[in-house]
Amino acid sequence: MPGLRGVTYYNRWLNDKAEQHAFVEICSQGEESPVQLIGTTLHELGHVLAGHGCGHDKGWKTACE
Repeated sequence: MPGLRGVTYYNRWLNDKAEQHAFVEICSQGEESPVQLIGTTLHELGHVLAGHGCGHDKGWKTACE
């Protein structure tokens, strides 16, 4: 998608349902600088820590802290 810099997919790598993991995709061509690339990576990892369904709510902000 145009303008997309990163996305988190939940319950991926389903080789074994007991070991489901989140998958983070960083769209490096949408990044303007290495600093922005790092920021997007940290942002998406915040989603992984917060879990599915948190969006950018308080749970996500707490996970990022």
